[in-house]
Amino acid sequence: MKTSLHGVCPLCGKSFLRIELHAHILAESASIRHDTIKEITARHPGWVHVHGACQSCWGSHRELGRRSGSSTISASPG
Repeated sequence: MKTSLHGVCPLCGKSFLRIELHAHILAESASIRHDTIKEITARHPGWVHVHGACQSCWGSHRELGRRSGSSTISASPG
């Protein structure tokens, strides 16, 4: 069975080389990767990290994850 070198970003639907859907995710620090994955799954419930995401979609969700993560950290009771 021949495997395609191309894949589709499950978030935006654009075609990319498969490596482009995964390499940048693996290069992230564990905490950023965790926050970003949480952000993506909140907005795309069927998505799991093995599906990958293009760099643009990942970056957008990474920024949202950073904002929501930092607001949670900075929040303190009364």
